Amino acid sequence: MSRQQGRSTRKRNAPLKWVGVVVGVSLASLLTSTAGSAEEGRDPVALVRAIEREDSRSVERNAEGVVLSLDLRREWCNRTNLATVARIQELRELRLHSGALDAAGVGSLATSPSLSSLSFVCCGQLPAGVLSAAAKLPKIRRLELLASDPPSSEYMALAGMSNLTELVITYSRNFTDVDFYNLENAPALRSVEIQSDALTPFATKMLSQFQFRFLTNALLSGKTVWSTNWQPHAERTEPRDKR
Repeated sequence: MSRQQGRSTRKRNAPLKWVGVVVGVSLASLLTSTAGSAEEGRDPVALVRAIEREDSRSVERNAEGVVLSLDLRREWCNRTNLATVARIQELRELRLHSGALDAAGVGSLATSPSLSSLSFVCCGQLPAGVLSAAAKLPKIRRLELLASDPPSSEYMALAGMSNLTELVITYSRNFTDVDFYNLENAPALRSVEIQSDALTPFATKMLSQFQFRFLTNALLSGKTVWSTNWQPHAERTEPRDKR
């Protein structure tokens, strides 16, 4: 082989070597990144640290460093991470910001030992089954739907939440007077704040016409310019045991 042929061969081979190195490095980086994400999905401590690194405001701890409150942004909000969050022992408050929400993921929060406040934040149209799954969480005392509308039929499930004391629904487009009326059956509800385009002033009449059990405060507003901040009269207190 002549020198000229040898140089020509090396020139042809060099780019192939370089491409091989680049592909090898990129593939290794991808595998490392994927492995890290999967590990964080299994380990609550790793998951919280990863969320905290991205935005420290998403995690609230007490003086001892125990996680009490957590925001799951869109990129963290999925079935795997919700199951992991359920294992955070002292977690009291959880806010879910859209993402890959489904009924199974929300339902996995039922095993959380301390979760008492759940918020859906700017989720738009909630997937079918999500609110119904949330309504089955046994320890939830405060539920918030902020610009997060479930299918209309699922509002009925709110009345079955045995420990729900505070309900906040704002920037809703489909919570109606009928849905408000059904809250009469919520056994522990004390306070409601509802702002919905589908709510009418007739809802305010229900406060006096129907027995809303233990309700002590209601802030209602609709699409038109009206609102009410209602509190019961002194005689409308919790009924005493007649035994």
